[in-house]
Formats: sequence, C-alpha cells, structure tokens
Amino acid sequence: MNSKIEAYENTKKSNAKPDTDIWLMRYTGLLVFVGLLQFFTFLWQGYHLSKSSEKAFAQAKEISDREQRRQVVAKFKSAFASAIGKYKIIPDNRIDGSIDTMLRDELPSQSIAIEEFRWFIAPEKAEAYQKAWEEYHLEGGGINFTNYWMRPPDVCRNNFKTKIEAILEFAKG
Repeated sequence: MNSKIEAYENTKKSNAKPDTDIWLMRYTGLLVFVGLLQFFTFLWQGYHLSKSSEKAFAQAKEISDREQRRQVVAKFKSAFASAIGKYKIIPDNRIDGSIDTMLRDELPSQSIAIEEFRWFIAPEKAEAYQKAWEEYHLEGGGINFTNYWMRPPDVCRNNFKTKIEAILEFAKG
C-alpha cells in the first residue's frame, strides 16, 4: 500500500504547478482589472475632453461673432460720421442747397453700410430699420434732403439729428 501512496504522491508532485504558474494565475486577473480600469478612464477623459472642446468652440464662435459685430458697427457708424461732422460745422446762415449735394455724396457709403449691417438686425426690427433708413434719405418717393435745409436752421438740425439717431439706434445692443 505504501507503493500506491508513493505512486500517488509522485503523480501529485509531477502534476504540481510551479510557483511561477501560480503567480501568473493570481496576477492575470489583477492585470485585466487594471487594463479595464485604464480603458474606462480613457473613455471618461475622452468624453470630458470632447465636451470641453465643444464648449471652447462655442465660446470662440461667440467671441468671433461679437468681434465681427463690433467691426461692422464701427464701420456702420463711421459711414454716417462724415455727414454728421460736415452738417454740424455748417453755420446757420449757410444752410442751403449745398447741403443736398453734400448729403447725396455721402449716400453711397451710407447705403453700403446699411446693407452690410442689415445682417445683424433682428428679424422683428428689420421693418423699423428699413423705415428709419428711408425716412433719412427719401422724401416724396426720391432721394431728397430738402428737409435738412429748406426750413429754419434749428428745425433742419433737429430733423437731421433725429433721423440719424433713429438709424444709429440699431447699432446699440
């Protein structure tokens, strides 16, 4: 019977796993766990990075839109600045038909600025914007600036100021 026990023990010893096999079996599970943890961490970082990138892109676009609007507003106002400056320095006793010519000369650059700025006007304000523009340069169906020189000087200046301010009001906000 001793021989059977010895044979059993010899078989058991020959089938025994070396210490390295046991180590590999124990730590393979740990390595798989660490690998999965790294994978999910990578996914989490990628998700949050894409969210922050979207947010940064939205902020950059908003800044770009604001800057573009600021530039168009500056150009819009400067198109009227020349006419405002010229009209302000004319003495009351010189308000005459030459104003009509001066304002007609300024009209092309103002018209371009009006059209460039139109894209920045809210749809609900578009009709008022067009009306303010037409009231500035149209009277009786054609280009006519007589309402800025054929009346008493204080009335002319007030008309001019009121109509220009109505147009430039759209550049605020």
